[in-house]
Amino acid sequence: MTTPSEGPQDTPADESAVPPPDSPSRKRARVEAAPDTITNTTTTPTSKTALRETLLDPTHVTALRQAYLQALGYPHCVVQDVLDPSFFRDLREEMVGSLSATFKETDLYKLYQTGDLANLDTNDPDITGRLSNLLALRQAIYSQTFRAFVRKITGCQPLTDRTDCSSNLYAQGCHLLCHDDVIGTRCIAYIIYLTDPEETWEEMDGGALEIYPPSEPGKLGVPAVAPVKSYLPLPNTMAFFAVLPGQSFHAVEEVYKDGKMRLSVSGWYHAAATPSGVPDLASLNQPQARRDDDSTVFSTLPQLPSLSIATDSSLAKWVNPTYLKPGAMEQILTRFQEDGSILLHGFLLPEVAQRAATLFRRQDEIDGVGHGIKPAHGVGFVKGTWVPVGPPHKQRYMRLVAGPAATEEKEDSAEKDSNNSHISIAEVALFLTTLRDELFGSAVFALYLARLTGVEPSTVNTEARRFRPGLDYTLAHYGIMTKDHRLDATLSFVDDEKKGRKAAWGSGDVGGFECYIKAEEGNDGVEAAESYRRQAQGKEEEEEDVLTVFAAHNALSLVLRQTRAMRFVKYVSATAPGSRWDVISEYSLRQGGKEEGKYGGVEWKNVA
Repeated sequence: MTTPSEGPQDTPADESAVPPPDSPSRKRARVEAAPDTITNTTTTPTSKTALRETLLDPTHVTALRQAYLQALGYPHCVVQDVLDPSFFRDLREEMVGSLSATFKETDLYKLYQTGDLANLDTNDPDITGRLSNLLALRQAIYSQTFRAFVRKITGCQPLTDRTDCSSNLYAQGCHLLCHDDVIGTRCIAYIIYLTDPEETWEEMDGGALEIYPPSEPGKLGVPAVAPVKSYLPLPNTMAFFAVLPGQSFHAVEEVYKDGKMRLSVSGWYHAAATPSGVPDLASLNQPQARRDDDSTVFSTLPQLPSLSIATDSSLAKWVNPTYLKPGAMEQILTRFQEDGSILLHGFLLPEVAQRAATLFRRQDEIDGVGHGIKPAHGVGFVKGTWVPVGPPHKQRYMRLVAGPAATEEKEDSAEKDSNNSHISIAEVALFLTTLRDELFGSAVFALYLARLTGVEPSTVNTEARRFRPGLDYTLAHYGIMTKDHRLDATLSFVDDEKKGRKAAWGSGDVGGFECYIKAEEGNDGVEAAESYRRQAQGKEEEEEDVLTVFAAHNALSLVLRQTRAMRFVKYVSATAPGSRWDVISEYSLRQGGKEEGKYGGVEWKNVA
């Protein structure tokens, strides 16, 4: 399989779109007769035996049905040895040698994908010659016989003969984040793994199918922050599950090991009608939903009289004196007014930044994250100090919740403990809590930012976060789209002391960058998300509507978030040098202030 090295290209087909009346997929959309018995009489166009001979044995079907119903999370199962062994080897060799894959990346995924396998033309001699085994597989798994097999196991409603499938390749760093697959008439999802049978696929290699249960029993639409079950992509196995609105949440774990290739054919079996609850509960629709999910709690900032920034002790304790000089502040203001964003490297005092680097690097080493290591889902969780934030179909990261008193108490108890992990956790929490509350949450800092940006903060919400390698991210969705102007001040910390590590963060290859997206005026919300995905894949230039801020150590980004804007932090790869740590203050701005007249039409320019 050819995997081009260039950046993102074509956008995946919109599978929710209704095909034209004369299209192959519409011609295939007939409902099967819902047979009660399974007969293995279907032959492929090339007369090849694709399926294992004993696959449809009634005893085997009964065992699969029981496993399907008893599965954790929601109904699903994994079928071993689906294909005839000889056919499996020929199919895999054919796909590796004949198919080309296109690199695709958005906030939700990073992978290589072929074109739509459903539309392969069986009348084209070139295709039938090069891809005879793939055509045989497609014919076999969408045959009436195999659909009857699927129905016997799942008990689902009658399935149409619509063909809907593609081939995906996950190399090191590739992933697909949590979602429920609900679009249109999808009824059963499946994945057939075509990984190398000569290689052993182990847990530390990654690439597992992760099953997410509800966060609470019976609570639809909100998955738990961690999966309840994982399945490795073992060769010649087939996983499938019911596509259930707000329930069938799953993800593809990042492939951690270099050289491992998670090759598969995946797709869906369709019912004749859309299941109930799709518009409200479907996770793939929720990013475009117009309801307000922004539960941010803001604190009112007092209006302070004018003060001398250069001599204020609360700022001088933290901020590099270069950024407190009147001349530098004027330059920053001019740049911000032109671009609507700016990145200030070396923002904190050198000794403070070095202290932070030492603390965070040590904590990552203790936790065993980064540098391609598979992380545990619970890593970094400390009750009363660091808690996971979800739900994972929108976000997952660790939030520092302890205040100064709590962290000081924890530090006192930790110092009596010989466990270095407890000491490190307490020191990290105390450092970030102090930085968050004394600097970022203060009225003096808000006044300082007003001097740098020309906008007038009114209220503030401040948060300290950790994005763990191989686990954490936030996604763009319309529930957090701004209705008014906001000012974001984000101070990031990453391990970029060595040249190679700095290049990894700066290229975006390991994720961890923050991206801002602006919706188009006058649309219903769907177009902007599609516009972002086109831009992210290189079909549109990244100019006015997308702003990217790459992670760097001790760098303060200031961004004027306009109305109808969203933001996300790209999934941090397990190959990253360590966690992305940050402290962020989000400011609402005074009504009728300068921002409405002066910055209403500002265009973002990428910062570095």
